[in-house]
Amino acid sequence: MPKIKLSRWAVVIAVVLVVLIVAVLFVIGRKPPSEDAIPPVPPARQEPGRVPVPEPQVETPAVVEITVAGQGGLGCEVETNAHEVIVKEIGGKDIFEAYEEGVFLTDEKGVTGKYYLDVDSVPEDKRSQLPKLFTPGNRLKIRYVICGSGGIKFLTSIQARPNG
Repeated sequence: MPKIKLSRWAVVIAVVLVVLIVAVLFVIGRKPPSEDAIPPVPPARQEPGRVPVPEPQVETPAVVEITVAGQGGLGCEVETNAHEVIVKEIGGKDIFEAYEEGVFLTDEKGVTGKYYLDVDSVPEDKRSQLPKLFTPGNRLKIRYVICGSGGIKFLTSIQARPNG
């Protein structure tokens, strides 16, 4: 009998030691909220009557409009209205790989959709402007065709819009 009582006490002592060790490690591992906290940056002093400098915007190329030839055909419906969109992200490492992956654009209603761009159908003299146009954050005015039963959207017209 004494061995059973002794083993029960040994289990109770072991449990208490584990709880104490966990509690000590928890307290030691916690940092006070003041440590590693980044102090708030006060706004820069402004002279009276001066307007604060606006945040820099993504540079948009000065392009009138890029028309993509050869989009549409049987099974495609032309979207006649132009849409204001913001570039969210491009598929692939750059716009030239985006034909397979698509370009994600957010429209004026806040809906993000996948659009495809056939870079080979863009006029040769306008291709160099594509990376700047499709920089995430840029505003564009686009037209597109919707093809197939899945509603795949192919860009037919791209126009840079001023950011801001």
